[in-house]
Amino acid sequence: MLRSLHLVDEWTTPLQAPFVIRPRLLAEHFAPEYARHGCVRIAQFLTAPCAAKLHEHLEADGGWTLRRRRRDVFKPLPGRARQSLQYACETREALWDDESGNAASLLAHFAAFVRSEVFLELMRNLTGHGDITTADAEATRHGPGHFLQHYDEVTEHDARRAAYVLNLTPGWEVDWGGMLQFTTRGGEALEARVPRFNTLDVFELPRFRAVTPVAAHAAAHCYSIAGWLCAR
Repeated sequence: MLRSLHLVDEWTTPLQAPFVIRPRLLAEHFAPEYARHGCVRIAQFLTAPCAAKLHEHLEADGGWTLRRRRRDVFKPLPGRARQSLQYACETREALWDDESGNAASLLAHFAAFVRSEVFLELMRNLTGHGDITTADAEATRHGPGHFLQHYDEVTEHDARRAAYVLNLTPGWEVDWGGMLQFTTRGGEALEARVPRFNTLDVFELPRFRAVTPVAAHAAAHCYSIAGWLCAR
């Protein structure tokens, strides 16, 4: 049963990097939609200063790594195969101090935040998965030509219950691409979501999805932080 959960708490890391969820955000307002569709979008998830600080950090800081992955795609004729690009994007992992174990970047502070009870309790109440005990976080930057081919790697006995994507690009235009797209197993598009600034997308796993290619004329990079919501 869902209980009323007012998330007005400010969660602060030891280095005083606060992340504050929008006041009066109730899990029960969004849980019915999640139960019906297996996904939900929450606008203005963080307070405006928190979202702006994260965006500035991702936009100004370095440390991005270009990632590409290819897979074999077999043609009907025997012995014929070709290489297909599965995804292309830039990512950044949260950095931690090797000696103290403390967060060494704002992204690492956010990674600690999504493992806090403030965030995890909201996710448990939202998704109905009472066994969610941890989450992770990785920053992604999509530029022109970057994309994610439709996929779903979660298996039946996987510990991953759901996934989240926090969109962090102000003023993103529809024709720039970079949309989170839910698909059928065969690759047919079901729904596409424009990456609106400071919106949190949460969706059930397993689920086939893709990120549509970013257009060459896009005037900005598309920033987000995404992760798994897992049971131990």
